[in-house]
Amino acid sequence: MRQDRLPTDCTWGSAGMQCPLRPVWQGVVVASLGLLLVLSTAAQHATSGHGPDSGRQPGAASPAHASLALERVAAIHGQHGPFAVAGYRMGEAALRALGLSRGSFELEVVHHSPAQVQWSCIADGLQAATGASAGKLNLRLVETSGEVYSLVRNQTGQSRFELNDVRSTIENLPHDRLADAGVVVMQIPAEQVYRQIGSPSQPGKEAGQHHAH
Repeated sequence: MRQDRLPTDCTWGSAGMQCPLRPVWQGVVVASLGLLLVLSTAAQHATSGHGPDSGRQPGAASPAHASLALERVAAIHGQHGPFAVAGYRMGEAALRALGLSRGSFELEVVHHSPAQVQWSCIADGLQAATGASAGKLNLRLVETSGEVYSLVRNQTGQSRFELNDVRSTIENLPHDRLADAGVVVMQIPAEQVYRQIGSPSQPGKEAGQHHAH
């Protein structure tokens, strides 16, 4: 079964995309995924040209790269949910910024979040992208009372990552929509997924540490 298949129970009407209401999970209606489905459709159309990258949105992953990334996230996390996929994209951006390859022992990843599923899932995506792990002692989780951000660093400096616009759309989705949302998070431009703060220029200093709880 293709893991990138999107739901087919949504229809188009005079008001745009309409999805049937389903039972809520933690008080959130599933229809909030409608915006993500529209973005996904646009991304798929953009990549349907004759060449492998024809019409691809700036900052979006190529289809081949997205498929590999989703497999890596699922191997670590159990499925490619949206928060884990967001963490994966943050981790990839950090490797590029630091000039490191996946699995480097020079890398340290520190994820700050409440001890709650969703926010903690980002750490699994970071692990899938960077190769950092608790067993290698270069992946740590720090519990906060509400803030959610990740620090990725080496001896030359660090970057801080926070969820961006996509956060309000993927929060509290029911379990049966998580994999579809993860596909969309992989396809949309990076600036919609995360904010990257800082650059590899200040070794040893934990940017934003005064915000940690």
